[in-house]
Amino acid sequence: MRAHRTLPLALVVLTTTLTSLLAAAPARADGVADHLGFDQQPPASVTAGLAFSPAVTVDVLDSTGALVTDQPKDVTLTLSGGTVGATLGGAGPVTSVNGVATFNNLTMDKVGTAYQLTATAAGLTPDPLSDSFDVQPGDATHLAFDQQPTDVMAGEDITPSVTVQVLDAEGNPVTTPVDVSLALSGGTAGATLGGTTTRTSSAGVATFDDLTVKKVGNGYQLTAAASGLVGDTSAGFDVRAAAAAILGFSQQPTSTPVGEVIQPAITVDVEDAYGNLVTTPLAGRVTIAIDHRPPSNGALHGNKKRRAVAGQVRFTDLWIDKPGTGYTLRASALGLTPAVSDPFNIKGHTTVTLSAATHLVTVGQKVRLVAHLSNCLDGCDLTIYQTPFGGSKTPIASGHVDANGNLVTLATMNRNSTFVAQFAGDSRYLPAKSDIVAVNAHVLILDFLEKGGGNGYYDTKNGYRLFHYHSACPQDGLGCPMFHGQVTPILEGAHLSFGLQAFSGGRWQAVSTTIATIGPDGIASVVWIYGGTSVKGVPLRTRS
Repeated sequence: MRAHRTLPLALVVLTTTLTSLLAAAPARADGVADHLGFDQQPPASVTAGLAFSPAVTVDVLDSTGALVTDQPKDVTLTLSGGTVGATLGGAGPVTSVNGVATFNNLTMDKVGTAYQLTATAAGLTPDPLSDSFDVQPGDATHLAFDQQPTDVMAGEDITPSVTVQVLDAEGNPVTTPVDVSLALSGGTAGATLGGTTTRTSSAGVATFDDLTVKKVGNGYQLTAAASGLVGDTSAGFDVRAAAAAILGFSQQPTSTPVGEVIQPAITVDVEDAYGNLVTTPLAGRVTIAIDHRPPSNGALHGNKKRRAVAGQVRFTDLWIDKPGTGYTLRASALGLTPAVSDPFNIKGHTTVTLSAATHLVTVGQKVRLVAHLSNCLDGCDLTIYQTPFGGSKTPIASGHVDANGNLVTLATMNRNSTFVAQFAGDSRYLPAKSDIVAVNAHVLILDFLEKGGGNGYYDTKNGYRLFHYHSACPQDGLGCPMFHGQVTPILEGAHLSFGLQAFSGGRWQAVSTTIATIGPDGIASVVWIYGGTSVKGVPLRTRS
């Protein structure tokens, strides 16, 4: 409804008739814009960020309160009351049309109560104040940290409590309850956020009063999230180490040969209750000693008491004098919980020997090899390798030694070979290998050469070729004839057995036997020496 205003009537002492006539006379519009008046008042309650509905309207009126339709005026609204700092959007100026200025896009940004509007236009008396109205928050759209996290000691509650606001698009707290969750980022890898990490907001604020972080680190941040809302990331904060409480091995002892310094240097850390390195000076020294000693009963040697430097103690010269499995070390210091190391071994020295049943066998036969491992407990493995003449090293047997420390195998001999037995070592024992053992193959080839000329005969067996020939010379001289046997491939150092026969009395009869060594050219030579006359002038032959 439009509000029409009338000017007050002056009280004049008149006759009763004149007074009655004046009272009964209607007010007359003068047609000149004089003042403003709210026609459509603001609603009693509006939502932050949304346009007022219905739209607020302001009339341009003359002095009698009549609407002036032919004098357009630029009308502006201003805000008063309510929340300090609130902003009125769409407040104009708006030009009146037919005497009415309509504010279609009027909005408020801050929640509050008892707001009022004032309408003004140049040259016109403003409308003093509109009806009062309240502004309610809109729907929740995003989160924002109110109380940021502060630097804290490991394991302690972050103080003051972290708070997260649930806000509408204009930044007003939304009182509808919302579940807000926090997560940790940045800082030290693997760190976790302790405490109650999901809270329900109350009056637009979610309060987290028991948050903890146990890993030391710089630049941690919290991330706030809620279903359907835009999250927020906090400012950075740091976590410092708590007071020294325990010891811990950061460099464990490693398996090491007996009598040698354990490397890398064993390192013990001074830590808080959560495993963080505490770099503040520690009163007194850290002591290290054997915690578990194997039956070998070894002793720990070296500097066993040292001071912590920047939270760490390095033991650089420790060694144990007897081999054994499952040693552990204990580190201790006054007022701190001690630490026990992982088990480790002190490696004993081992020896490997290899023997062959015979060092000279016939080609195609087997040689029995016995590898023996000493100073090793059960479960030790040996490997025996064969390297044939002209071939490559190849494993021919591998496995656990028996109760006597032996690994036994047979090797077939087709050519000369060398053998070696090896122990690869393990976490308890050092590797070792035997001396190289050579085994020669005896080539058994039956061939013969009869007297006469320089011609020879040959035969081939097991991959070897034997060629016989002789140097012709008179039989009546000592040192003749000379017979040669040539073996290919060359078997330098091997032996050929020569047998001399003479054809006499209608049959071949043995005269002599001898053994000759094969030289680097593959040739073995013999000279037959005989003293009787029975073989003179008869055919001779050799067998090898």
